[in-house]
Amino acid sequence: MRLVLKPLFDVELPSGFEEIIRSKLTGREVKTDETVEIDLLGKSLAFKVVLADPNPMKVSKNTRIEITRSEVKEITLEFDEKVREVLPSRRALSLSWGMGFESTTGTGKRFIAGSSMN
Repeated sequence: MRLVLKPLFDVELPSGFEEIIRSKLTGREVKTDETVEIDLLGKSLAFKVVLADPNPMKVSKNTRIEITRSEVKEITLEFDEKVREVLPSRRALSLSWGMGFESTTGTGKRFIAGSSMN
C-alpha cells in the first residue's frame, strides 16, 4: 500500500515527517485527488493525495508514505499480448512484448518495431 502526498503549503518538511503523517492518518480512508488535513500543534496542514494505491485505501502502520512537490501521472495500458519488459527512463517509456517493441517519449513521439499485433 502506497500513499503519495503533495503539501499544499510552502514549508520545508524535516526528514522522517512521513512517520508523523502516518500516525495522524492511520485508520482514515483516503482517495486519489482528494485533500486531507492533519492537525499538528494546533495548526491544520493540508496535503493533496496525488496517488493512493489501492484507491481508495485505509491508511495503516504498513502504508508507505511519500511526500512530493510534483504531480504523479498515472496511465493504464492494455495489450493483446503479455508485456515482457517495461523500461522507464527520464524521457521515455519502452515496452517489449512477443516480437514487438514500442517506445514513447515525453514529446509524444512513438517508435514501433516488429509488432506482431494487428
